[in-house]
Amino acid sequence: MSPRTSNSPLSVVLLARQRGTPPISAGRAAPCPAARVALVSLARLVLVLTAVACAPSRVALPEPVLEISPIASPTPSAGISSATPLATAASLHVEGWSPDSQWLAYRTSSQAQVDAAPGGLPEAEVVVLAAGTGRSCRRSDIPAEARLSWEAPHTLLIASSEGVQRAEPCGPASPPATLPMELAAPGARSSVGAYLASTQEQSRESGILYLRTTITDLARGRVAGQVDWSVDERLGDLGLGGEWIGPTTFLLYETRERGPLLLETTGEVRTVLSDLLGIGTVPSIAGTDAYTWVARPVISTTQPGYHLLLSGIGEEARFPLARLLHAENGRIETLPYRYPWRAGFTPDGRWLMMDARPDAGGYETHQIWIRPLEGGDGQWALLADRLDSDTWAPDMDSYAWQQGTHVVWQAFPGGAALGAWDVSPYAARPASISPDGCRLAAEGSVPGEWRAALFAWDRCPG
Repeated sequence: MSPRTSNSPLSVVLLARQRGTPPISAGRAAPCPAARVALVSLARLVLVLTAVACAPSRVALPEPVLEISPIASPTPSAGISSATPLATAASLHVEGWSPDSQWLAYRTSSQAQVDAAPGGLPEAEVVVLAAGTGRSCRRSDIPAEARLSWEAPHTLLIASSEGVQRAEPCGPASPPATLPMELAAPGARSSVGAYLASTQEQSRESGILYLRTTITDLARGRVAGQVDWSVDERLGDLGLGGEWIGPTTFLLYETRERGPLLLETTGEVRTVLSDLLGIGTVPSIAGTDAYTWVARPVISTTQPGYHLLLSGIGEEARFPLARLLHAENGRIETLPYRYPWRAGFTPDGRWLMMDARPDAGGYETHQIWIRPLEGGDGQWALLADRLDSDTWAPDMDSYAWQQGTHVVWQAFPGGAALGAWDVSPYAARPASISPDGCRLAAEGSVPGEWRAALFAWDRCPG
């Protein structure tokens, strides 16, 4: 058996979609290559429109308080209830709740559609469920390759190669609107919109991608900074290879030459390992080290600056303990864990999430420990044990996770039980908690089979 490896931010999403076992989310149809660029741009527009419609006002938040006891059981004391699917199909994928929490969109594929796409993603039909009544409508008018999102209060945004359309949950779609040219430009703007970051592939050789990242000053129309770098080729889309972590600072998650890099709009390039962490040697993922460092960022909501979680990527048995850099004061923490859970941070960026990876009967399991990003006196709390997948409520007031055929829903950060269900014979991934925090949707699948189900629970009766 080959050594266990982990994935970087560059590839983790698409890797999940390229495994050989039947994916829960196989209800999506893969767009043809000719349409992919247009769909990516259209998806950007959908995200922009959704952000404008749904983004809450930014307010100063107090530092989070650790309420979960570090020795408390992460499973609820209440009994586990059995659950009945709301819908079944050969394949099923949850798209998400509407902003008003009244509608749930999902995709289904029949066995015939699955059989017609051996080894690939089958065609799928969009279904919209009214949570209050349980009634649903099938949207056969939505193209199989379309990307879906929501606009407040419950308008579907449909992005396809034809453009962007709007529709009521069970109503006709508007004529396609073309994508504004300013949104179609490749790259990513800084938070103040003054600079554009873009990454282009220069060449590839023997499994190595050679790239160039450029920062453009949009007002002056000139190059403000540029760096050449390389990374070993992996499954999945490289994208920019990084992201803006400040109005004038762009992070490259990892490079073969110098590890993670900070590219400034002044043209300065800083090496995170040597310049900020004092690590003089960059380990090689392709050499005897069998790992290298990757940086995962989070922007503080309570203090100026950013934080970087540095951990290994490659052969996991060789990983060092993770490091946490606090850019506002230069403080560096060595954490008691080697493996981040997902990106290492909760969606709001206020908590660290690390995976202890304990052995259970000869099998490595996931055990998630959590603490506030700032403060907390080093106290870690056990959030979930032997979990397979999880999801957060948009307001971070609750957290749902899967342990085999069990789904657990609990309040956060207090940990009070909100519900626990046995969905046998399915393994049900908690997919989406509604914006009002009342409803949880889960995708069920039977491992090794094209057999899927939709589950939904409401904890706010009436």
